[in-house]
This record gives sequence, structure tokens and C-alpha cells, in this order.
Amino acid sequence: MNDERRDILGFVALISSMVALIPAYYLGIAFYCNTIHSTCS
Repeated sequence: MNDERRDILGFVALISSMVALIPAYYLGIAFYCNTIHSTCS
């Protein structure tokens, strides 16, 4: 595997992980809200 392809793969992996963090962040907040604060809507 050459350097250019490795750089592209690394960039794609970085972007996809950042995109995956967005719903995970909100799900984490919702989960925390439901477990810790049962009064949260």
C-alpha cells in the first residue's frame, strides 16, 4: 500500500469516526438522562 492511499484511508477513517460520534453523543446524553435523571423528558 502506497503512502497516498494510506493517507486517504486515514482521512476517511477520521471523518467517519467523527460522524459516528455525533449520534453516539446524543444517545449518550439520552442514556445518561434516563438512568441518572428519571425526570428528564
